[in-house]
Amino acid sequence: MNMNVIGFDPALSLNAAAKLGIKLMSLKEIWPLADFITVHTPLTPDTRNLIAKSSIAQMKDGVRIINCARGGIINEADLVEALNSGKVKGAALDVYEQEPPAHLMDHKLIQHSNVVCTPHLGASTDEAQINVARDIAMQMCAALNGTGYVGVVNVDYMDLVNNKFVAPFVNLSNMLGRLLAQKYDSKISSVELQSWGEHDIPLDSDQTRKFLLALVLKGMFSVIPGDVEPSLINAPLLAEQAGIQTKISQKRPMPDSPYTNIVSVIVELENGEEHVITGSVFGKTPNIVQIDSYKSFPAFMPQGTMLSYKNDDRPGVLARVLEVLIEENINLGAMVLGRQDAKHALTLIDLDSLPSHALFQKLKELPGLYDVRMATV
Repeated sequence: MNMNVIGFDPALSLNAAAKLGIKLMSLKEIWPLADFITVHTPLTPDTRNLIAKSSIAQMKDGVRIINCARGGIINEADLVEALNSGKVKGAALDVYEQEPPAHLMDHKLIQHSNVVCTPHLGASTDEAQINVARDIAMQMCAALNGTGYVGVVNVDYMDLVNNKFVAPFVNLSNMLGRLLAQKYDSKISSVELQSWGEHDIPLDSDQTRKFLLALVLKGMFSVIPGDVEPSLINAPLLAEQAGIQTKISQKRPMPDSPYTNIVSVIVELENGEEHVITGSVFGKTPNIVQIDSYKSFPAFMPQGTMLSYKNDDRPGVLARVLEVLIEENINLGAMVLGRQDAKHALTLIDLDSLPSHALFQKLKELPGLYDVRMATV
């Protein structure tokens, strides 16, 4: 409407207001400058009679006042007096000190020729109710069909669900969450997400990080027994109910990494241990590129059951593992070895089928193997 917008809000920062095209001022500065004054605030002891005789006296002659917030913010008797004197040129109201207003025919404010009034539920016409019902039905159908998430109010990242560039990171984050939930005996007490990179979406934006964290938590709770099926919306709540603290970090994971995009999840266990697992997307394929301090292995893409263990870095250890797997005719899909300066190497093997409990126990009892784990992705 080609207006210059000025405003007062005790909770809004200068930068946030500037992004909305609003110049923040004090109320004392606003009263004499504004041609139109509109209030949008709850009714509190501080806002009751905010617009009354004293504040109206500071306003421009011929000011127009709009109240679509709460009755009581404007002193109705003082407003009538200002309308009669011409100090206030006109007013528009859909809220009143008493709702519904009593004695409408004798109500001086409502009957004033320079006042426009509507009921507090002015949008509740037959036509509006039909349109609202239609809009809600269409939005619900779109959400249930996974084609759109218009109107979601309790999260701000659902519009990323249908972004084709995000799809590989959906798979990656889910995978990281599932692996973490199966890898440790002690309960997870906190989850921290770090991400970095440009992959047609900014992985370091707050919205994307919230989305990735929700995906990690959804993956975790998909393998943790529970009565509620996890979703992108309820997964953060499930974590809160389980006593798991969540955090989004601004740090760049693996700053010396050669990868163009990184999603890293750091968990702290109830026994005090801290662990990290990091992944990266190559093209559209999610890969694991770090487990704890082990980074010097080729990127690994588990597709079924991942067998992981630490082992003495010497000949013969792998041969014994293969002998046990051959007993149940279990084929290997892929294998990588991470060698560090530490005493033990890390081995990751992708198995085509799930070993029996007895075979898994045999693997755990093999000499030279430590921290033997199995997880499905």
